[in-house]
Amino acid sequence: MTRTIHRASGAIALATVIGAALAACGDTSRATPTTPTVTVTSTASRSAPAPTDTAQTAADAADPTTAAGDVQNASTCDPGGPSAATVARDAATIVQPRDSRWVPDPDVGRGGDFCDGLSWVAVEGANSFFPARSRQLLIYHDGTFQGTAIRCEAFRGQEVSSTASDAIRVTYRFVDLSIPEQSRKQDPLGRATVTFRWNGSRVVMDGSLPYAFTKGQC
Repeated sequence: MTRTIHRASGAIALATVIGAALAACGDTSRATPTTPTVTVTSTASRSAPAPTDTAQTAADAADPTTAAGDVQNASTCDPGGPSAATVARDAATIVQPRDSRWVPDPDVGRGGDFCDGLSWVAVEGANSFFPARSRQLLIYHDGTFQGTAIRCEAFRGQEVSSTASDAIRVTYRFVDLSIPEQSRKQDPLGRATVTFRWNGSRVVMDGSLPYAFTKGQC
């Protein structure tokens, strides 16, 4: 009787130890694994500042004269017309001639009221020594440069026939093969007359130029 009780007690003790071990294993299997935290440091890239056009800024600061299209102060307007430096500056802003640069054309000259209304200055290619040379008209309104009379060049000649406060009448010469005598002469016999007029906000051209003159370029 006594021997049986000891065996039972041993079995119970063994069962208790095994159960405790199983319980411990079960708790470990149910544990949530820890996820490692990764810290990422991002450095925001700074955009480089836009380059400053220092040349243009310096030019603007050094030259307070008005640009084309701006209103010029009447007190700074020379009734005799723009100076040689002003003409050179304005001529440098347009398409340059095929033979270097623009210079005043003494054959045509200048005219109009430079401080009140439309006026003009004729220019030609600096190295032009032949009849078909580059020619242009610079047009001003109230002393402010407005651009050229036409986009293309007047190679065969231009003549300002009349000037009013709001209009400039110009005759252009060109080779006109529709004239029978033209085939026997080198001098251009074609003539086209147009008027450049101030319409209240800009210069417009009244009339048209034939293809024999423009070649489709203006």
